[in-house]
Amino acid sequence: MSARTLPRDATPFYRDTRILAIIAQIIFVVAIVLVLGFFIRNMILGLRASNIPIGWGFLQQEAGFAISEGPTFAPSDTYLQAYLVGVANTLRIAVSGIILTTLLGLLWGWLAFQATGYSVRWPADTLTSSATHPCWCSSSSGTSPLSSSFPTSKKVLRSPALAI
Repeated sequence: MSARTLPRDATPFYRDTRILAIIAQIIFVVAIVLVLGFFIRNMILGLRASNIPIGWGFLQQEAGFAISEGPTFAPSDTYLQAYLVGVANTLRIAVSGIILTTLLGLLWGWLAFQATGYSVRWPADTLTSSATHPCWCSSSSGTSPLSSSFPTSKKVLRSPALAI
C-alpha cells in the first residue's frame, strides 16, 4: 500500500490563499448576520414588552410640533409631512452650500492666479512641462508635471491681492 502523494507544486487547501480568502469572507458574513440577528431580536422583544407597535403606521399620526423653516408645516400635519419638510430643507441647504462653495473656490483660484501672475504664463508652462516631462516619469518620482507650474502656497499668501 502506498500513501497518496501530492505533486510537488500542489498546495494543500488549508494553505491556498484563494481558499482561505473565501473562507474568511464566509466567516465574516456569518458573523455580521449573527450580530444583526441578535440586535434585531432584542429590539423586537423590547418593543413587544413596551407595547409599541412595529411598522410604518406612525407616519399617518399627527406630529404635534411645528417646523418654522421651509415649506409650511403645522402641528396638526402628519409625521410623513414632517419628514418631507425635513428632506426639502436638507436639499435646500445642500444645494446652496454646493453652489456657494464652488463660487468661493473659483474666486479663490482666480485671485491666486491674478496675484502671482500665473494667469498668463500657466497654460504655456503646463504644455512645456508636459512635453519635456512625460507622465510615466512623474508617477515614479512622486511629482506631477502640472504641479511644477502652480505657485507655492507661500507665494500666493504673500501676494498683495490677497491681503485682507
